[in-house]
Amino acid sequence: MNAYELFACGHYLSEFPVTASFDEVCDMLVEDSNDILVHDPFYNYDRVEIEDEMKRMRDELVRLFIAKEF
Repeated sequence: MNAYELFACGHYLSEFPVTASFDEVCDMLVEDSNDILVHDPFYNYDRVEIEDEMKRMRDELVRLFIAKEF
């Protein structure tokens, strides 16, 4: 996982396998794996919604912090 993916996971999840890829963590989240714990503020959210928000956050961080030529 890169820094943007780790940040997105850490924002929404209190526990996840750091050796897994971002896509694997997202899959485990949707499958309601016991290896994934959602932070309390997001506990009652639908897990697919959390996955979508994690991906949206990752994409936005990449867009904002990866230098691009203008």
